[in-house]
Amino acid sequence: MSENPDETDLAVVPVAPVQSPQVGQAAPGFARRLVGIFAGLLLVVYPLVVYLALTRLGARATAALVLLALLLWGLRARLLVKQGFRTLLVQVGGIAVLSILTLASGYPAFLQQMPVLVSVFLLVTFLSSLVRPPPMVERYARLVTPDLSDAEVRHCLVVTWAWVLFLVANAATAEALVIWGTPEQWAIFAGGISYGLMGLMFAVEYVVRKARFGRFGNGPLDRVLAELLRGDSQGNP
Repeated sequence: MSENPDETDLAVVPVAPVQSPQVGQAAPGFARRLVGIFAGLLLVVYPLVVYLALTRLGARATAALVLLALLLWGLRARLLVKQGFRTLLVQVGGIAVLSILTLASGYPAFLQQMPVLVSVFLLVTFLSSLVRPPPMVERYARLVTPDLSDAEVRHCLVVTWAWVLFLVANAATAEALVIWGTPEQWAIFAGGISYGLMGLMFAVEYVVRKARFGRFGNGPLDRVLAELLRGDSQGNP
């Protein structure tokens, strides 16, 4: 206590230093998203890249380049994102095995099997969800709308079966083009037509779902569909 009443004692209170957010703290999350985006883009452009490399460099050189790209990407994912070995094996193991087979045999059709394997993997995933419900489409639907009606649950089941049939046809077509088609035909289908048909499937299902059940959001597409579908229902009693 100070002897002078006019003076005020100031207690020294230890204050912890304020830590500002570090850039490195956000880096792992951003890096994981970046690796995921890169993996998706790799699957999309894979047919085109393989076709261009096969027609210019040959089968073994293409396989070697693919393996080198996978190695560099795997090292980056391990060092930057700290991804586990099992995750990397799931993501790139199939492409690596196919590349090794082409490198050893010189047969380019192994590299062309990747789109088929992707379709088969998705097919098994959708079929397993039918064996062990809920179906895959319902699982994703409940992430957005937990309180699905009985009619919406039946719609999800039908859509899941529609995707099963599509994936069977997609894998069969891609495999047929590997065996009997030309590399150009395979690349056009696997790298273009297939994704266009997938987009069409999503678009048709989206419009049908909105027409049947409503649940329009605030996005521009939902506002347009709401005006069109509601106007059509009012004009056709």
